Amino acid sequence: MWPLAALAAALWYCLAWRMVTLRRGSRLPVRDLVRLRRGGGREPGSRDFVTAAVDTALAVRAGRVGDVRRLLDCELAPLEAAVRRHGPAVRTIVGLAPMVGLLGTVSGMIGLFGALGAGAATPQGSGIADGISQALLTTEFGLSIAVPGLVIGRLLDARERRIRGEIGEVRNLLGASS
Repeated sequence: MWPLAALAAALWYCLAWRMVTLRRGSRLPVRDLVRLRRGGGREPGSRDFVTAAVDTALAVRAGRVGDVRRLLDCELAPLEAAVRRHGPAVRTIVGLAPMVGLLGTVSGMIGLFGALGAGAATPQGSGIADGISQALLTTEFGLSIAVPGLVIGRLLDARERRIRGEIGEVRNLLGASS
């Protein structure tokens, strides 16, 4: 059970991190946000990945040394990597948790059948039922980790894709020659 508890803790840490960081501070469309930031305007509490991308792109654009598009690609790459952070870990844990739970179930069943073979279980069946119940508990725990992780993870993946698309829009808007 302790490996499943460790997986659950890691999953909820990753999900919480993604929930907190993958928020869009500004509700403005990217074009309006670029226009606002270009004019020096600030929205209260609007520090998020898209706003950071706009600020970075405007700073690169202001320097205009060399190929702006290539410089934007280099400068925005860390932001895009940060947006993807913990996504692969969530997907891995969601896939791994049921397998670890099943492994616990198989181990428990092997122990139960070993005890049956040795004559340790009572013939009335109460010992058998208790053993099967204990063995299946790990599968239930593994699934109880995976199912909410899968649902929340997919919602956060959609949010990640939307933010990455908006960062791409910033790159297109400010990377074009003018």
